[in-house]
Amino acid sequence: MEKADALRLVIIAFGAYIMPLVSRRLMLPSAVGEFLFGMIMGTIFLEPLYAEGFIKSLSGVGFMLLMYIAGLELDLDRISALRKKELLAYGGYTLILVGGAVCMARIIDMPPFFSLIIMCTAIGLLFSILKDLNMVKTGLGQMLILLGAIGEVITLAGITIVSLFGKAGDTGNIIRHIIGITIFVASVFLVRRLLKLFIWWYPETKRFFMSVGTFSEIGVRANLANMFLFATIAVFVDIEAILGAFLGGLIFARLFADREEMLERLSSFGYGFLIPLFFIEVGFRFRFSDFAAPDVLKGALLITASILAVRAAAAIPLLLANIPRRQLIYVPFAGSFALTLLVAATTTGEKAGLIDHAQASMVILTAVISAIFFPWIMKLLYKFVPVTK
Repeated sequence: MEKADALRLVIIAFGAYIMPLVSRRLMLPSAVGEFLFGMIMGTIFLEPLYAEGFIKSLSGVGFMLLMYIAGLELDLDRISALRKKELLAYGGYTLILVGGAVCMARIIDMPPFFSLIIMCTAIGLLFSILKDLNMVKTGLGQMLILLGAIGEVITLAGITIVSLFGKAGDTGNIIRHIIGITIFVASVFLVRRLLKLFIWWYPETKRFFMSVGTFSEIGVRANLANMFLFATIAVFVDIEAILGAFLGGLIFARLFADREEMLERLSSFGYGFLIPLFFIEVGFRFRFSDFAAPDVLKGALLITASILAVRAAAAIPLLLANIPRRQLIYVPFAGSFALTLLVAATTTGEKAGLIDHAQASMVILTAVISAIFFPWIMKLLYKFVPVTK
């Protein structure tokens, strides 16, 4: 390990320990506090903190584990039991989100790429906030995770397409990438079918996937192997590794109903260090000086308001869902802070020449504003509109 990496690791370990305590006093979700800690440390130490090395790799593993746990937490049995009216509500939300984003980009006079920015949805930070509020297992929490998962797939598909056309160079490369994506989707379904068949023939093997409390923790190892397998397949076909990890968790969630102990073990392992490390490392990339220009601040506030407005409109069809109407006030805020994917989309768009540096700074500031204020608003709402089932 390099000396600089050792210094980063000590700073991250200190932040991961102290920020949950500080965040609780400030009424902020732990993940947001960890992000702000990384941003402050990155501003103080400047370049020495951010590097494409050991810490970056650990951060990537933390992000994958967060997405894998999110997939494992998703109760697909509850989703499969949804009535047609509720499925129609979810479909309506998605259509309005996509169509509203395209229209809003034109209304605020931004390049077409901003349609992707406005519809950008992620469940990484959302899942952490729901975990903080003990809402993951509630009807609203499951609905928010599902909507976030659908939106994240659409967002990742958009980023993949932008990246594809930005670096492919010719039609032949584009076709090869599309074939690779098709292979990945087919692999997901194939692995699920094979595992389901294998467990049906040999039900006793379940203990190798969900066994906890043993010296070797074979169940934890099996889940981590599953996560890395799907992340690796995704990487080999030029798809984001986090999408592969999420789908890997989703497959295990479908195969194993009794996974509470495993979730507890993985959550302890992940939220103990790797996931906080991810949020702190993301904060390292930002500098307060990047957002000092008045035009950047004005543009970021406009984009933030646009993101919230589109989701407020998209929430209307959810009146048909089996969720208390007063709880729907959470929906616009819960879908409006796609911190990491906003950064990923912005980086991809700037590299492809679809936005300039000033516009990229606006989006990054939007990510910061939404990641700080919208989770805080959700936490404040919880005092007045508690969600317990």
